Amino acid sequence: MSEVDNVDAWDLILYTRSFATMLGAGVSLQRTLDILGQISDEPLKSATVEMRSRICEEGRILSAEMRKRHELFTQMYVAMVRAGEVGGVLDETFAQLADLLESDWAYCEETGQGCRSLLLPSCREPAEPSAESAPAARLRILSQYFRSLAMMLTAGVPLAEGPANALNTAAEIFPPGPEREALAAIPETMEGRAPATALPRSFDLPFIPSWTVQLISVGVETPTLHIMCEKIAQLLEYQRQCYLFKHGQG
Repeated sequence: MSEVDNVDAWDLILYTRSFATMLGAGVSLQRTLDILGQISDEPLKSATVEMRSRICEEGRILSAEMRKRHELFTQMYVAMVRAGEVGGVLDETFAQLADLLESDWAYCEETGQGCRSLLLPSCREPAEPSAESAPAARLRILSQYFRSLAMMLTAGVPLAEGPANALNTAAEIFPPGPEREALAAIPETMEGRAPATALPRSFDLPFIPSWTVQLISVGVETPTLHIMCEKIAQLLEYQRQCYLFKHGQG
């Protein structure tokens, strides 16, 4: 590990998979935290015990408590948990996170390169990724943005209405900056306009592939926006894999 205080990759994968399994089996969040606080290794063990106390006794939110522990949970990890909370699909979110963590870990093992991951704290993407790594990182962020959006829409979260709407929540997948601000501003740009025209136009941004905007337009018209967002996420992840393969990184 590059930093001794960081969580071991496999410990985090097991922790995340256990979270998904227990929540998916109908175990309450409180009981899940109780169990994980007993079976996890340090430093996840101590963090979980403390989080359980704050969540169950003080009414705190899981994603907010995870955000305080950046040595264990990255910004993207926390943002995806937040999307799962808003959509009421934490079990599905943790299952996706476990799959992504395993994928990142396998990539690092296979290539033998210095690992760059948006989910593993010990091998984060640098604050300013190199020209070579930036496209893959961007595709991963975009893919998870649309996957989280699809997940929340499927769960019935309003697209643009209310303080915790799907668009604003999904925007948190992006690191702080102009791109995140542009996505978070979409609900405001849609006010008083028909979604069939307003939403596709709002996604006409420099960092969003043009084909994505076309699929969003189809999703609004059909209406199958939740399905289309998942398809977009899948295509973006496929593009990422192709990029890594072509550049000898996969």
